[in-house]
Amino acid sequence: MTVAEYADNLSVDRTPVRTRALIIGTGFSGLGMGIELQRRGVDFAILEKADDIGGTWRDNTYPGCACDIPAHMYSFSFEPKPDWTHMWAFQPEIQDYLLGVTDKYGLRRYIHFGAQVDRAQWDDDEMAWHVFTTDGREFIAQFLISGAGGLHIPLIPEFEGLDEYLATGRAAFHSAQWDHDVDIAGKRVAVIGTGASAIQIVPEIVKDVAALQLYQRTPAWVMPRPNNPIPDGMRRIFTNVPGTRAAMRAGILAACIPDSGLVGIDAGNYGGKLGKFQFKLHQVLA
Repeated sequence: MTVAEYADNLSVDRTPVRTRALIIGTGFSGLGMGIELQRRGVDFAILEKADDIGGTWRDNTYPGCACDIPAHMYSFSFEPKPDWTHMWAFQPEIQDYLLGVTDKYGLRRYIHFGAQVDRAQWDDDEMAWHVFTTDGREFIAQFLISGAGGLHIPLIPEFEGLDEYLATGRAAFHSAQWDHDVDIAGKRVAVIGTGASAIQIVPEIVKDVAALQLYQRTPAWVMPRPNNPIPDGMRRIFTNVPGTRAAMRAGILAACIPDSGLVGIDAGNYGGKLGKFQFKLHQVLA
């Protein structure tokens, strides 16, 4: 049974699905790999545990959720988006971009949604991977490619007294599982951690809550985080003037990425150079 035949016959049939390559996940990695395999004419399938594509950009919807890499870099080189609205794109725009790429390249016909991988084992005699999902389906492939990210499984410590706290009607949740039914406006809020998510959440909610306490284990270096919109004129230039968007991408690469081959950058001073570049860029966009 080929992938195309299986996609056309979504029945209760549990016949193993055979394909050349099997991809796990529909984030940037999984989608990008699927597009390249499709271009090369390689038979493949994609397993996705959720009911839609997007990976971490589908799951993380907390206030202020955005990428910490410039948007013109955080996109496929073969599928540029000239009209990013912010230099550091927010979650809804990134998810819309991934949805658009998925539809443009017709990837949905290769994706098996609700297929959470339970285990995989290699068969030496058959020279193939046997991959099993939690609902009992089996997939057999010569190549198994993991596009599963590390930001979709929240780490929730076992805090003493948490059950009693929740029993009083209060709310507690991880940023990766933001509860949008909870109205935090005018409430006293505690945020635990000062990682990338907290750096985005705290400035976004502090203006709405009655009080906010931030708990950290290790002090972190924090730089100003403005994110001015990209002016409409500049977006029109990127859209209509050939080469301008590519030049912008190359400029970001040269200024920010060590060992890019475009300029010589001391990797040890990478953070400082990146911070200066971001600050100057914000001044230009302002």
